[in-house]
Amino acid sequence: MLIRFNFGNIFSFLEETEFNMLPAKSLKNHSDHLHKVNSCVNVLKGSVIYGANGAGKSNMIKAADLFRRIVVDGRVPNDIRYIRNKFSEPGTPVSQSVEFSIDGKIYSYGLSYTSRICMEEWLYETGVEKDEMVFERTYSESKKRPVLKMGNRFLGKDEKKTMLVSLLEENILKNDELLLLHADIVKEPRLSKARSWFKDKLMIFFPSTRSSSIFDTQYSDLKFKQFSERLLQGFDVGIHDVELHEDDLDKFVSATGMPLDKMFEDIKKNLAEEKQDVIETKYFTIGVTKEKDDRYIIRRITTNHVVDGNTVCFELKEESDGTQRLFDFAPVLYDLMQTDKIIIVDEIDRSIHANLLKMFVEKVMSLPIKGQIVFSSHESGLLDCTIFRNDEIWFVEKDHEKQSSRFYTLNDFKPRTDLDIEKGYLRGRFGAIPFLSHLEDLRWED
Repeated sequence: MLIRFNFGNIFSFLEETEFNMLPAKSLKNHSDHLHKVNSCVNVLKGSVIYGANGAGKSNMIKAADLFRRIVVDGRVPNDIRYIRNKFSEPGTPVSQSVEFSIDGKIYSYGLSYTSRICMEEWLYETGVEKDEMVFERTYSESKKRPVLKMGNRFLGKDEKKTMLVSLLEENILKNDELLLLHADIVKEPRLSKARSWFKDKLMIFFPSTRSSSIFDTQYSDLKFKQFSERLLQGFDVGIHDVELHEDDLDKFVSATGMPLDKMFEDIKKNLAEEKQDVIETKYFTIGVTKEKDDRYIIRRITTNHVVDGNTVCFELKEESDGTQRLFDFAPVLYDLMQTDKIIIVDEIDRSIHANLLKMFVEKVMSLPIKGQIVFSSHESGLLDCTIFRNDEIWFVEKDHEKQSSRFYTLNDFKPRTDLDIEKGYLRGRFGAIPFLSHLEDLRWED
């Protein structure tokens, strides 16, 4: 479970900034929105983020995505010029940290870095009487290499482990590498757990992201197929049922007669084994997978619409943008119900009608999901306390003097229970809206 993100000197966030999923103790409504981490800590199952264009909504999600990619790749960026806040002092490191839970235990992992150098990296097990250090790593300017400090549970009285730490410092761990990258060498299980949390539990979607999971074998799972069909039927987009088709890549290209050879040659060259890619063509949206036997498999979705007893088949590409977006969300919602993944979505309202979006969000927040969902939106119709708690509604606003983004929640305003939140937001009561000049002052006629 996600507990909190902290980040500073990154994109539009100049100062140390926190976004968290911690419930306010003063709020008692929507108790079903709480996930129990352990006997002491609860977290929220969802949050929505509002703000004007350029305020920093997407930058927070970009920062989380960058953090994930750094941990999965195991290296800090080669160049932070386009990552760090433009108004910070030159040489100031970017900082990112996260507090999360795995199997009821809480961990804090973080790092700071400049171009090609990890300045600090740490992992703590928290939520106990005293925070327990798993490891700390700092960059030594004099030695021009990392210095490691491992926790007592790892070292114990084992001299071989002390020698391993020295070997890591002097020969193995490079300045731009994370210690998490060498979890197989260190053999401290908590390092592997932390990296797996980023890799397997944290999923991030941007407006242009197409989920390749809609083309994997999920639709051959009858349970998921029926779930997806019920979801689409409930949104009244005209779809009766869904079919998954699998074809050999070369046979598909030959059968369609489409000039896709160059595109697929690039895919064959770049696609790693058992990895997936999504290809957009004029007529098809296609998933491509490289199998273990070096075969390339095409997977595509078709939908069936029934009119006057006649069934007509449509390619997914022929459906509206909003319907295609719902196909992206079907596996997401299914994952949330089945697992404790954290799903972060930027601009969830893209291409989706306001009423359809509200129905989807109401459904997500009312279901007994096991995971968490965080998303940004401009759709003010979701500002409804029958859907969200006050501490689940976040605003982001940019300080115009410092040009730095800051976060705060609706609960900071302690609004009355009978207040129309949407109307108050649109009137600027909670900030986080565009500041517009009077139209007559714009002098468009000049």
